[in-house]
Amino acid sequence: MTGIKQNHMNITYIFDVTSKGDTAMTTTTAFLTTLVFIGLLATFAALWWGLSSMVFGGAYDRKHAPQFMSARVALQALTLLLVGIALWLSLA
Repeated sequence: MTGIKQNHMNITYIFDVTSKGDTAMTTTTAFLTTLVFIGLLATFAALWWGLSSMVFGGAYDRKHAPQFMSARVALQALTLLLVGIALWLSLA
């Protein structure tokens, strides 16, 4: 059931009350939230690994710096895609 509510400051917002029979959507939302969180952690790990490599420098950094950068960018894109899908499903 969806409704519109107005608070004491005249701010109108839409609220959604999920019925008891809509467990598929809450399961999907929980799964996507978990995937977004895992993507966030993976992105942070790739960033941390790349920064650690740059701090120590050397041949290892020169060889693997582009791989760390590509991994971080790909993980960020995947995480943003998952956030977009989660928002799209929550508004549908």
